[in-house]
Amino acid sequence: MDSGQGHVNFGIWLKNASSNLISGFESEDNGIAGVYLGCNAAGPNGKACPISSNGNTLGGWSPGDNDASYKGGLLLQQSYGIAIGRGSLQNHFLFITGTGNIVDDALDENPNCGTNQWIYNVFTTANPTLILSSFHSGL
Repeated sequence: MDSGQGHVNFGIWLKNASSNLISGFESEDNGIAGVYLGCNAAGPNGKACPISSNGNTLGGWSPGDNDASYKGGLLLQQSYGIAIGRGSLQNHFLFITGTGNIVDDALDENPNCGTNQWIYNVFTTANPTLILSSFHSGL
């Protein structure tokens, strides 16, 4: 996938979108988030969407890649690297690297990440912090 860079709000926005596969992406220097799964045009606000974004898979680099630093990147001058709105569930986030975002590199507004799975990602900051474990399954 091509880069999602320099947008006013989001580099990649999955609004009311389910069962998508996005891999090998870069998304940086966006106004609010590199990637956002939710319905609020202003970004995460703690409220559930009437129609959620469910069952999506976002994959960055894989362990065999030689240039992992530029695949699945969520970097620089945006509030969140990846933000998941409340009610967006059964999503999978694999091998994503995100550092240097203003608020958090990863945010999941669901209590304990709901049924979202965060697997082998590299983030410096996350909310909730259990995203920082090398393997977190909300199942």
